[in-house]
Amino acid sequence: MKQINYRTLVSPAELSRIEKLQRDVWGMTDLHVVGASTIRWMIHIGGLALGAYDEDHLVGFCIASPGKRDDQLVLWSDMTGIH
Repeated sequence: MKQINYRTLVSPAELSRIEKLQRDVWGMTDLHVVGASTIRWMIHIGGLALGAYDEDHLVGFCIASPGKRDDQLVLWSDMTGIH
């Protein structure tokens, strides 16, 4: 069994790989993909982008936005995809 490594994604190149994975997993068009600039904005305001890597290949991701629920700060999972 291969080992999958997880890490926080922040660079423009890493975030662009999330765009490609959305297209590969769901066949999304450019109109429907959550773009790297939007993900960067989500991170800037307290969100998170995580990547799952098989060696150097991004095989999964999760993006989350900050939010508040019942006076608790939370991360709202916006999208998760696994190839």
